[in-house]
Amino acid sequence: MKNEVQKIYHLIENEISQMDPTKYHNNDAKTLLAEGDWIENLIQLSNFSLNALEISRIKAEFIGLGPIEHLLLDTEITEILILHEKDIWFEKNGSLLKHSDSFLGHLSFQNFVKKISHLIGQQYSLKTPYVNGRFENCRVHLIGP
Repeated sequence: MKNEVQKIYHLIENEISQMDPTKYHNNDAKTLLAEGDWIENLIQLSNFSLNALEISRIKAEFIGLGPIEHLLLDTEITEILILHEKDIWFEKNGSLLKHSDSFLGHLSFQNFVKKISHLIGQQYSLKTPYVNGRFENCRVHLIGP
């Protein structure tokens, strides 16, 4: 990813750190749409030169499933392993491959873990730093630090 993508990620991360967390972590569809608009407006105001794919990727980082979003759409991928925010692997056609993308930062990785936990109907916390379930025809097993 371009340096501008990393810079805009940190700009958005800084803005989010100053927000009311109950508003940011709300999974209501209208809230997510409003967040997407907010993120896109912030990108436009930043004067960074990003193409549509990079803008889409940044939005996926904060309101979608980040770097694994397109992996979930590939029917030939049978397993996705996220060992760390910067270490993602997937199995395709019987081969284990390292993903060329990763989470842009720790905040979005933490939000991803919370989002997946919520989507599979379990709570991930320091008290229970693990979840097991199914999502999008995939087995999910998360173990925290």
